Amino acid sequence: MTWKQSDITKYKILGKIGSGTYGNVYRAHLQQSEQTTVAVKEIKMEDEKEGFPVTAIREIKILTSLDHPNIVKLLEAITNRHTEKFTERKKHPTKKKGYSMNMYMVFEYVDHDLSGLLQNQTVYFRLHEIKHILQQIVRGLNYLHNTAHIIHRDLKSSNILITNDGTVKIADFGLARQYVPSEYEWFYHPERVHRSVDAATAMYDPRVSHVKRNFTNRVVTLWYRAPELLLGDVCYTCQVDMWSVGCVFAEMLVGKPIFQGFALYSSKQKKKGGGEEEGG
Repeated sequence: MTWKQSDITKYKILGKIGSGTYGNVYRAHLQQSEQTTVAVKEIKMEDEKEGFPVTAIREIKILTSLDHPNIVKLLEAITNRHTEKFTERKKHPTKKKGYSMNMYMVFEYVDHDLSGLLQNQTVYFRLHEIKHILQQIVRGLNYLHNTAHIIHRDLKSSNILITNDGTVKIADFGLARQYVPSEYEWFYHPERVHRSVDAATAMYDPRVSHVKRNFTNRVVTLWYRAPELLLGDVCYTCQVDMWSVGCVFAEMLVGKPIFQGFALYSSKQKKKGGGEEEGG
């Protein structure tokens, strides 16, 4: 993977395939090679004076460190000082030109996402196909958790990509964070938590714990969010990803998310000033 200042116009837009909090995603191919199809994520620049979004920089840093067949591959990250945005060449061919710094992430192109397939009335997953998809998701997570020490924090069906030959690719690492395994020894070895226990209550107390790093609990799309996150825990582990995998597994079996009722909780949280913020 390369990160360089380059000319994004070497790619030709074929169509928009999605959008998110931090930008739109387009299907494209190299101008000189129509056989090389890629996915180009155009990063939103809310305030160019503030520089590149820290979320995009974090995602690039994490993706450049990953190499696994079940993790989507980042091919290059491009910063481009250009007279027009990548997507404006078709929309506004006569628009007055002005210089701006834009940022793009170029990924391998994957044909489908699991959410779209589940919503397609003509697609039906047989049990052995569900097992095969789930096995690949778990393989990718095993690599993330035990080799790369990454918590994804936003696993859901729309972030599970699937190629035409059935290969699964975990995508969208905008909320992912790296963790230090030794900081979570208390979780994996509860017999060693005596230094983290409040003497008066005999309960785990993060204030006296050797665990140094907390994360925000406002992560993971609500329908896939683990109970500890819903209850406000900020000292969680990669177990939150496994809860999300369970939700995806159930969604494949029944054809829809199983915890849609949590939308009521979401509306209450927003009234209290909560919501689904990006955090630490």
